[in-house]
Amino acid sequence: MSESKFKLAVVIGRFQPVHTGHVSILKEAMKIAENVVVLVGSSYRARDIQNPWTFDERRTMLSNVFNDAVAELAATSPMVSTPNLIIKPIQDSLYNDSKWLLDVQSAISEAYAETIGGTSIGADDVVIVGHMKDHTSEYLKWFPQFHTHNVTLCGNIHATEVRKVLFSDADTSCTIDVVSASLPNYVTKYLRAFAQTSVFGQLVAEAAYHERYKAQWSKSPYPPTFVTTDVVAECKGHVLLVRRRTEPGKGLWALPGGFIGQHETLVDSALRELREETQLRCLNATLKTYIREVRVFDGPRRSLRGRTITHAYHIVLPFGELPEVKGADDAETATWVPISEIVQRDMVESMFEDHAEIIRCLLGL
Repeated sequence: MSESKFKLAVVIGRFQPVHTGHVSILKEAMKIAENVVVLVGSSYRARDIQNPWTFDERRTMLSNVFNDAVAELAATSPMVSTPNLIIKPIQDSLYNDSKWLLDVQSAISEAYAETIGGTSIGADDVVIVGHMKDHTSEYLKWFPQFHTHNVTLCGNIHATEVRKVLFSDADTSCTIDVVSASLPNYVTKYLRAFAQTSVFGQLVAEAAYHERYKAQWSKSPYPPTFVTTDVVAECKGHVLLVRRRTEPGKGLWALPGGFIGQHETLVDSALRELREETQLRCLNATLKTYIREVRVFDGPRRSLRGRTITHAYHIVLPFGELPEVKGADDAETATWVPISEIVQRDMVESMFEDHAEIIRCLLGL
């Protein structure tokens, strides 16, 4: 686009799913920059009703929606050149804003080098394009080194409401018809195909679980805050994980842990859950001597069940061999996983809630 002011327009979002509001932002980015880079947040997470689509699936949505927007641009402004599109994943960092900022800045620098060449970004080369909706859009102000461009959207479009309707226990074709007004044509077609998969059925079941769970606390005079404990048990370069037997997160890998009992301390709760779910044969008194660190993880959005604060215990077992473990109680299986595998994408995408981040924090990965 020869008359563009900026070399690179950056659009940041989760796109769960891509809706017409996102399309408006993309179109605005196309008008003011030669290249558009889309940073897809919450990448490489396990599926849940808040993050139902993988990075690859959202990249497919974005690519097709972008191509449709380019075709529309070509039809209305044939003399305007087509901008380049780059899509990159950004992982969550609930407990380290600096890590998230570094990842975003690095992704922008990489995209700049790929499209413009060189590593020296000019003061007027990059613009962050987005819609300042509420506190969830505060990140638009976190990059003073770049320009910002606020897009005013027509209507009040929320991906949260789209997901809520989509995963309700109603007729699938009807629910997609209801949300289609807020979605680009390609995304509507994509969701009709997605609704035929077993994954969709699992998400509907999970949504129903959370509705029942929250209904139990609906008469509370104030929103409840839950306290849990988790254990990062480490031995000979391995971490002990369990596979969840039931919802939420049925079938996902997780740390041994659970809700604190009314008559136990935090540490006793953690060790009880560890022994119940893994059948680890070790006395509590002995395990307490192996505790290396205790840290609180209190991200307000860390659990879909509601405000849940967990106290995580890093326990390093100095045994010569990996102790025998066996899944029990809430755990379908229990196993020792090499640390090198835990940081791999396929494992991260199979971890419950923020447990992968807890492991990274406590192990310094």
